Amino acid sequence: IDSLPTIEKLVFQTWNALPDSYSNMKKYAFGVLSIFGSTYLCEQIFSNMNYIKSKYRTRLTDESLQSCVKIKVTSYMPDVEKLSSDVRKQKSH
Repeated sequence: IDSLPTIEKLVFQTWNALPDSYSNMKKYAFGVLSIFGSTYLCEQIFSNMNYIKSKYRTRLTDESLQSCVKIKVTSYMPDVEKLSSDVRKQKSH
């Protein structure tokens, strides 16, 4: 819940504050709320997938597409300078 924006956090906290006598209602509410979150993520990933595998990249394999989508949706930022400093330089001919 801590990673949610303020308004979403408030919605979850409000439902969570209900007494245990409303446990069925709380379960139903959290189920409904989680549908919207997962639907958004699915739509976002599907849009990224369609952008990556366009009509100009029809030969892209499913494995390559899966790797590209993972890179697109991740928040990981590699240290490019460190990675490139470990690579041996090749002399040109």
